[in-house]
Amino acid sequence: MQTSDQTQQLHRPTAQEDGNPESQVDSSPTPNIENGGGGNPSSPEWVAGLISRMLQAETIADLLETMVVGLRQPLQVDRVLIYRFQAERQGSVLAESMVEGYTPMLGESLPAIAFGSEKSSDYRQLPFVALHNTSEKSLMPYQSQLLERFQVKTSFSLPIWLEGQLWGLLVVQQCVNPRHWKDTEIALLHQIVTELRLRLQPLGFRSEQRSFARVSDKIRETLDIDAIFQTITRETRKFLGVERVAVCKFRPDYAGDFIAESKVGDWSPMVGSTWEDTYLREQQGGRFRNHQPFVIDEFANSGLSDCHVDIMESFEIKACAIAPIFEGENLWGVLCAYQHSSPQRWTEQQVRFLSQISNQLGIAIQRAELFKEKVNAEKYKQELPGIISKMSNASYIQSACETAVQEVCQLLNAERVAIYRFRQDYFGDFLYDAESGDIPPWLAAPGKIPISRSTRADGSVIANPISLMMFTRRG
Repeated sequence: MQTSDQTQQLHRPTAQEDGNPESQVDSSPTPNIENGGGGNPSSPEWVAGLISRMLQAETIADLLETMVVGLRQPLQVDRVLIYRFQAERQGSVLAESMVEGYTPMLGESLPAIAFGSEKSSDYRQLPFVALHNTSEKSLMPYQSQLLERFQVKTSFSLPIWLEGQLWGLLVVQQCVNPRHWKDTEIALLHQIVTELRLRLQPLGFRSEQRSFARVSDKIRETLDIDAIFQTITRETRKFLGVERVAVCKFRPDYAGDFIAESKVGDWSPMVGSTWEDTYLREQQGGRFRNHQPFVIDEFANSGLSDCHVDIMESFEIKACAIAPIFEGENLWGVLCAYQHSSPQRWTEQQVRFLSQISNQLGIAIQRAELFKEKVNAEKYKQELPGIISKMSNASYIQSACETAVQEVCQLLNAERVAIYRFRQDYFGDFLYDAESGDIPPWLAAPGKIPISRSTRADGSVIANPISLMMFTRRG
């Protein structure tokens, strides 16, 4: 493996030494800068032409495509690709330009060792990593198998840094014969990587803003909270490029119920399942209460307690980014992004986007609840006279009370409505109740159920309270 201290030994093979199949496949004249990026890559004009085309890219995908296509022919290489890290040892190929006839890497999820070093930390410590000859015995068997799968004879990789983190690699490869790299070629590739970094950050921010605006617009178009959940989980999953995004609603004890999700792959559904976390229960929301996200790149090496790791393993989760959802000042739940098939290196941009969307979701939930309260208030206003009329028409107080609990239970969509009568000692008896669903009746049990003593606004105790109406609501 060649590193930066070996550049004095590099050389550029001739066309005969190179055995480049492109001359055999593509017999057309070498294109110039204006029509696609040929020319002498060592000339300032060629470099300026490629940079100019990169500046015209409107999306990250266009930028990466422009770069790999623009580099391959002038450098006379068989393959140029962009590899993005998803974890310490894993990533995927986002863009590729190659000579026809070789096995493509585009879209493949590959271990980092396929490009020379085993971990992303190895690439952080070196200005580049080069494999002169993949037939060398020094390669590990698994590494040799990967390189043979894609017919790679020589590979040269440069790190791409973004926001202080190793984002990915620019990789150039030969697939016919081994090749050494000139100092001028290495310097050129470093220059192009620098230009790529300068363009990636603003394009990434622009893409984030467009996605955020699109999601916000869709949220504002409806007050249907279920439709909002589906929109947010789907759009967030697409932007983050992860396998699942889910909404989890907290109960009063901080257990969570998964109520919506968007996923790709054959992973088990999470909707309908419960997240039980003793830490969240004991800390009453923990870091989420302080508006802090929870981010783990790889649970297996996270250093978390066994109980936390066990929870994630029960859902087959390898990595997660979780942001709190607040309805006003109340911690309502969390918006969760999950990766199942492999660890995930979360970027600042991804975590920021997830937090922004969770804030929007909290506002949408509050708005939907206010609208629901308004609709219910109007409904109560319209139906209350009818209930009073039915009670007035009852012949006996018993009939009036039975009518009251039944009608109120239905109107409020409650699980139970009951009338409880006090005794002098402030114990009491349930006299009438109405239930919906398989709820055991309170009337089956005798009284002696204490209720807090009733008081007036000034704090004095009401001497002889008669009864009160109680109800329990769904959810």
